[in-house]
Amino acid sequence: MATIRRLAWLGLVLGLVVLTGAVRTTGTTHRAVAQGVQVPTTVTIDTTDFTFVANVTTVQAGTVHFVLINDSPDYPHEVWVYPQSQPQLQALLQQKDSGNDVDENDYLQGILGEVTDVPPGGTDNFDAVLTPGVYELGCFVESTVNGTPKNHYELGMHALITAQ
Repeated sequence: MATIRRLAWLGLVLGLVVLTGAVRTTGTTHRAVAQGVQVPTTVTIDTTDFTFVANVTTVQAGTVHFVLINDSPDYPHEVWVYPQSQPQLQALLQQKDSGNDVDENDYLQGILGEVTDVPPGGTDNFDAVLTPGVYELGCFVESTVNGTPKNHYELGMHALITAQ
């Protein structure tokens, strides 16, 4: 009986060692660590009309892999990643609301990456290097919604993510 218990404990301990040594998840960062090598965090952003839902809100500073999944049946979407503090954001939105086709690069500072014009049902991705801080994810696509031109950002397509 004692031998069976020792073998059961040994099996349990070995199983835990194998599991913790292969992949370790820390909080909401979903940072995989395999054999002491850190692999990039993946932030998956599911978009619908008109929301962003990210799988995490906090990541480890460093290389972050962003994946945009456009679950919309009707509208293209995009994601821009930039520091939260943007003195020209309102000017960008005003220009877009006025029907002007302006370049986000002329208004947003410190852009770390983007994917644009992802069609309905499409997926795209990019890597960005984040230093500690708060970043915004934004979609600035203009679409006609119920007969009226609308900017997706103003319809709620933006979210914050923190790098620690």
